[in-house]
Amino acid sequence: MMLGPNERRSIDPKAENAVMNQDYFPIVGIGASAGGIEAMQGFFRGVPEALGVAFVIVTHLSREHKSLLPDVLARFTPLEVKAAVDGEPVRLGHVYVMPAGSVMGIAGGRLTLKPLGPAVREPKPVDIFLTALAL
Repeated sequence: MMLGPNERRSIDPKAENAVMNQDYFPIVGIGASAGGIEAMQGFFRGVPEALGVAFVIVTHLSREHKSLLPDVLARFTPLEVKAAVDGEPVRLGHVYVMPAGSVMGIAGGRLTLKPLGPAVREPKPVDIFLTALAL
């Protein structure tokens, strides 16, 4: 089913209540480069509000680049979109975006952020986060 640019998917209200009352829920990790913004807009346009997951977005942004991604994505989803904060618990129905100049992990259901060090090579933030998420 194709949705128009201003349409959003929804699910059955009975299913919504069952999903939203769960204590445990999937956390979906999404890795993207700066060129992935358009794809993420399309993706979040089609995500139902009560899907029953949280999303964490990790990008390859340099420490000098201020990310506008939370504001951009908030226009395409009814979910709450925000920049990730160190120690913040991941909540159902939220989208967390890694801030530029950080390396992000997750432990015990909480996001962990560390500033990028002066590395000779670029770190692989997507690999680092997805590995932490899988553990």
